[in-house]
Amino acid sequence: MVDPVAFVVLVLAASRIAGLLVDDDFGPLRDVRTWVLRRWPDDDTDFYDSEVTVGAHPSEGTVTGTGVPLVAVGDSGAGMVWRAVTPTPFGRLWSCVRCMSVWSGVVVTVLAVTSPHVFWALCLPLAASEVAIRIHRVG
Repeated sequence: MVDPVAFVVLVLAASRIAGLLVDDDFGPLRDVRTWVLRRWPDDDTDFYDSEVTVGAHPSEGTVTGTGVPLVAVGDSGAGMVWRAVTPTPFGRLWSCVRCMSVWSGVVVTVLAVTSPHVFWALCLPLAASEVAIRIHRVG
């Protein structure tokens, strides 16, 4: 039998972890997400001229420093907007809260089963944070 309180904490913590990894603007987490998406871009990851090394044709380029192939998709008014020629599933994971929540749920579940004390110490504050965020959005 699953403890209902532990289950609710698990769900809320998994949701918070997914939100932190995909949406949060906290500097170090944003930097990790940017690092990942510069190497494994999603189909809606935008790159701008300052991040692009333009190729032989003006509508083709690569991400500076990683070599990920890009194609120009339009003008932002301040320069070209670029997207990956071949988006990656790993990039999609890092830009989709629903996708990331599955894997954060797996990690939190494994933690709950293998190390209950660590689960409660880490997940209870995350669950409380998720509840506070949801209350703030409603109010």
